[in-house]
Amino acid sequence: MGLVATATEYAAALQKLFPQGDYWDTQFANPESDVSRFCQVKAVELIRFRERMNALQSESIIETTHELIADWERVLLGHNTNGLDLEQRRLFLLSNRDVSANRVELQKIAGRYGLSITDITFPYKPAFFGFSRFNQRICGPIGFSVLLFVVQQSEPKEEQLIRDFEQEIAALMLANQIISFKYEGV
Repeated sequence: MGLVATATEYAAALQKLFPQGDYWDTQFANPESDVSRFCQVKAVELIRFRERMNALQSESIIETTHELIADWERVLLGHNTNGLDLEQRRLFLLSNRDVSANRVELQKIAGRYGLSITDITFPYKPAFFGFSRFNQRICGPIGFSVLLFVVQQSEPKEEQLIRDFEQEIAALMLANQIISFKYEGV
């Protein structure tokens, strides 16, 4: 069976989610009943939602973005290039973006604060084994996004300096990453 695509198919699929019985059969037999109208309205809303999700998926890729190109520029470049046409803006983004915060850059930031990053790890490594069961996890989905920085300090630092360092590092990381710091040394 293919993906549901029309309002009629969505409405039929929604109707199947309701309990069975004479009451519900009577409700769905009358296209003017509240339940029938509910299914029709939700079907249209599901189509709109699906179309928007497809559009946002396209917008999440620089090569296909259109509507959100200004946001891509703001985040990756720090400014907009409104004077260029769409294709030139995409090429400019692709050629000027920093793909990730690499270890060299992170080490430079740490050096400015008199620190040294000795390790960057994902402390949770969820594994999947045979006979797994749904909803029985060691950690939730958030565990996939935790990033641990092990930082060496040769002498005690002021709390404000440490907060500034952590904020600068966090600003370079992806929005969904949860950053933790472990300080070693003094």
